[in-house]
Amino acid sequence: MEPYNRDRFVRFHSWQSIALSVVWIGIAILFSIVHYVGFHLVLWMFHSLIDLVLFVFWLIALIKASQGQWYKIPIVGDLAASFGGAQQ
Repeated sequence: MEPYNRDRFVRFHSWQSIALSVVWIGIAILFSIVHYVGFHLVLWMFHSLIDLVLFVFWLIALIKASQGQWYKIPIVGDLAASFGGAQQ
């Protein structure tokens, strides 16, 4: 939407959110396949831990973006910077 599609800050955080969502969905699909093959309590706990970590990253990024601060989530932040514009 105009004029936000030209703002580097908005583009960066939008791409970062998209990248984090893709990673989150990919992990969910992977663990669903593993769950289908054979359920293990340790894998379920590991999946829950990963979900919690991703949720915390998402929450921190949401708060930082609402405060007007740049915040790069590890790994996906670099991808978002290349697509949406790097930090000034």
